[in-house]
Amino acid sequence: MQLIGVPRVSIPTLLAIFALPLLYILLPTMVGLNGDLKRYGEAGLSLLCSDGGAIWANYKSEPLFVAILWFFAEVWSVLFSSDQADYCLNPGFNVFWLPIFVSTIFILLLIYIVRPLRGAAIYFHLVFCLDTALLMLPFNLLRQFIAMVIVVALVSLLIRERISPLTFIAALVVPALIHWSVWFLFLTGLAATIPSLFLIAARLSKRTVAAWAGVVGLVLLGVFLGPALYNLFSEKLMSRLDVSLSINGLLHPVTFFVAVFSYAISRHLKQEFACRFIVCTTILYVVITLTGNSLIIERMRTLLVPTAYFAFLYIRATRPLAPAWSAVNVLFVLFALTSFLWNAIVAQPFAERDSFMQLLS
Repeated sequence: MQLIGVPRVSIPTLLAIFALPLLYILLPTMVGLNGDLKRYGEAGLSLLCSDGGAIWANYKSEPLFVAILWFFAEVWSVLFSSDQADYCLNPGFNVFWLPIFVSTIFILLLIYIVRPLRGAAIYFHLVFCLDTALLMLPFNLLRQFIAMVIVVALVSLLIRERISPLTFIAALVVPALIHWSVWFLFLTGLAATIPSLFLIAARLSKRTVAAWAGVVGLVLLGVFLGPALYNLFSEKLMSRLDVSLSINGLLHPVTFFVAVFSYAISRHLKQEFACRFIVCTTILYVVITLTGNSLIIERMRTLLVPTAYFAFLYIRATRPLAPAWSAVNVLFVLFALTSFLWNAIVAQPFAERDSFMQLLS
């Protein structure tokens, strides 16, 4: 019997509410991740307990992340300490629990954001918790995890036509001020608008404009924004060029899967601008793999994979597709599972570090 005024909640919904956060927390810890946990915790305490000038200087190109970290540091201190002065003098394990608190909030937000995928959301969560690069986000790459959650939210709104393309592009500035890698998506968003501008001006066929205007747009962006991007990323870019890595990046299974997802999106997604945006982002990712820059390849991968996979699963959830696309989805989940088991059992890339649980013991 349902109580009057109490909303009906299904058993699968209750299981998702309690099980999915545990999935996000437990699976990454099996690989021994800890990474920047302590560094972000110390940064949050510095913002709370001192002027935080050094933190603002360190993240001067990502001020919104600092503001978010400061906000949650204030909330954490209010919730779990009656005396802020004593809290600052004796933070104890709060150095670790503070960033875990921030990660958990955004994990819950991500779970809420992918609800439009319906039952297919479980695939998104499995891949996110198993894929080698993505599972590092909540606790190793907190800045990019927060930025990625916002990007997925914006892509969800764009695909469902809740926001316009121009609003989407403008809103990308928000996650870009949390992590610098989102500026790449901002540029591909600009490139994706060029065919529409040409259509309005010349009223040419969509196929012709999409083929030529996209190329012209990327060339123009390279000419006008290339020097600025080079100056911004030169130290990170030039120090990591590696021909062998570029070949491995191009032939990596993730590159194949995002290309296949982009093809499916371009064929079946009704929102034309979202199609162009994801296709342009995929093209940029492939170009970046050719540079052999491991830092930018990894950062772009952690943005593109959730974005493209979310759009692909949204198509599967909202319209019938050929059985071959279900097979592609199963293969991708199996690839994520295989990568996870390899890193957790065989490779153990974080074996020399203290594990996540050891830090809290």
